[in-house]
Amino acid sequence: MTEAKSPFWLIERQNFGPSPVWYAETENGDHYWSSTAAEALPFTSRKEAEEFGPYQMIATDPDISIAEHQFVG
Repeated sequence: MTEAKSPFWLIERQNFGPSPVWYAETENGDHYWSSTAAEALPFTSRKEAEEFGPYQMIATDPDISIAEHQFVG
C-alpha cells in the first residue's frame, strides 16, 4: 500500500499551455512554469506561499492560485 505524504502548496497557473502549470525555480533563482508538479517550488503552508514575493506580484491574475498537493509514493 502506498502512503500519502504531508500536503504542501504550489503556485498554480491555469490557461497557459498544457494547463495546469506550476511555479518553479532553477538553482540560480530563475523562475519558469513547469508542467511537472514535482519540479515546482513547494511551500509548507498556504500562508508561506501567499507571503512569497513573486507570488504577491502575480496574485491578482485570475489564472493564478495556490493549490494543495500531495505526492503519493
